Amino acid sequence: MTVTAFSPIPGVKAYPAICMACPANSSSPLQTQIGTLVNCTCYDQNSLPFNTIQVTCTCQNGYYGTVSKVLGGPSGCTRCPSGMFSIGGTPCQLCPPGSSILSDFSGCSCYDSSTGTLPWSFNVNQCQCAAGYYGDPSKAVSGSTGSCSPCPIGYTSIAGVAIDQNGCYFSGTTFKTVIKFYVAIFICILILL
Repeated sequence: MTVTAFSPIPGVKAYPAICMACPANSSSPLQTQIGTLVNCTCYDQNSLPFNTIQVTCTCQNGYYGTVSKVLGGPSGCTRCPSGMFSIGGTPCQLCPPGSSILSDFSGCSCYDSSTGTLPWSFNVNQCQCAAGYYGDPSKAVSGSTGSCSPCPIGYTSIAGVAIDQNGCYFSGTTFKTVIKFYVAIFICILILL
């Protein structure tokens, strides 16, 4: 129930209680009290609790599968093997080289977090250098820094692509190049005059 019923008083109409269903595969024991979504509980004991962001029943971090659709039934969420992570029931994965698993099994953390190294991301699942840097943070060990170095001035790289300086490429026209070009044109004009 999200709003209680209102009894009529002179000049004000009565209205019934307003109830809202819990999300699929969940229920609430608070049917006679005002509550919110967080009062609903998924049938599966290995699912994430509801909050303002989590509004569907999914397996908790470190578990894979599909939540139970039956109240009191066996869990459909299975714990990942040791050293593997899972987010919201996704298939279990190993952390990439150069990283360690987070304590809540929701992903990984790259050992090297110094400038030029991108933070770990579920979408990429690798430790890599940012754009404009080169190196190989997958070889980092706990406490490592400086796995990624900036490309030379006037050069850049695509994130995660340049392993060594040869992976950096000319970034195009720089201010210094433009000045050199105009100086060369000016000299040519003076010579022609």
